[in-house]
Amino acid sequence: QPITVIDVGCGTGHSSCEMAKNFPNIRVIGVDYHAPSISKAKHLLHVSGQTNVEFVVGDSSSKTWHGTGEADVTTFFDCWHDMEDPAEACRQAYTALKPDGIAVVIDPHGAELPGVQNKLDSPLTPVFAGCSSFLCTPTSLGSEGTGAGFGACIPTEFHKKLFMDAGFKSVEVMVGDNGPMSPTANGFRFIVARK
Repeated sequence: QPITVIDVGCGTGHSSCEMAKNFPNIRVIGVDYHAPSISKAKHLLHVSGQTNVEFVVGDSSSKTWHGTGEADVTTFFDCWHDMEDPAEACRQAYTALKPDGIAVVIDPHGAELPGVQNKLDSPLTPVFAGCSSFLCTPTSLGSEGTGAGFGACIPTEFHKKLFMDAGFKSVEVMVGDNGPMSPTANGFRFIVARK
């Protein structure tokens, strides 16, 4: 039976299709709340001819995008910080996963701990935070302005807390240094939460 991966926040489907192409024995379900992006993803899928990918419109915090305990992996590629309700997204990922499943998050690395000084320790983080103020944070606040409002420079401590609060038994964090042109001087966080 193929490994099932739910790619949450898949946008126009490139990450989902790349995973499916590089790992042909997996089944990928791409999920995004933005219907026009899912339409583009379905077009990309049609052009690629891949048969191990499907796309679904669904909010990351709703129960409509997954089964119960059927997925091996859930992924959040550069989108978790944009979510209106990331705590509920963590709970839904937990529900979607098999007992030994994992959630993988790749998010910009702004700081390990809360506080302005922690963010200023990374020289490009203030610039990236400024850009995030115009896209990531408003998206995370949602149309009613009541969402989490995290944005791209959320401290790693918040990721850990929300995944642990959702029931995951462990959360490991690795930081990659992608060089001086990375979104932050410290690159991205690679987070693996184990159910």
